[in-house]
Amino acid sequence: MLYNGLLIFHSFFRWVVLFGLIFNLLTSFYKYKLQYSFKIKDYLIAKFAVILCYIQAVIGLSLYYLSPFVKSFYQNTNLNIHNREIRFFSIEHSLMMLVAIIVITVGTRKSKSSKNGFKVIFIWFFIAIFIILLNIPWEFSPLVHRPLLR
Repeated sequence: MLYNGLLIFHSFFRWVVLFGLIFNLLTSFYKYKLQYSFKIKDYLIAKFAVILCYIQAVIGLSLYYLSPFVKSFYQNTNLNIHNREIRFFSIEHSLMMLVAIIVITVGTRKSKSSKNGFKVIFIWFFIAIFIILLNIPWEFSPLVHRPLLR
């Protein structure tokens, strides 16, 4: 019951996270091109996107510990390492999403002390969004797929 509820929320909340990240990406590109000066307000908007990612990560880590895929993976790692779906949710998805969150965090931190804060956010968020988009189990993915909304 808890697992299914968290899974539904995690699936829905990814859209909130993606919207926040893409909003920051587009805004930073626009403001960089128009040569706006980076202010504390801009840093706080980026920080809000980071907080959304942290919330999603906590939900994801909770799912990780409750997941039947992960339990199955660790019960027989040698066999399950060859099962694409089990390996994806046990290793690939989790690890790459944590990498993306680290990239977002570092980029936001660097933007605070940079003269080109918008450029820094754009570059780091672009990399993170790329990682995230590659590691979401999209409905159309030939590798591992899930519905867009549960």
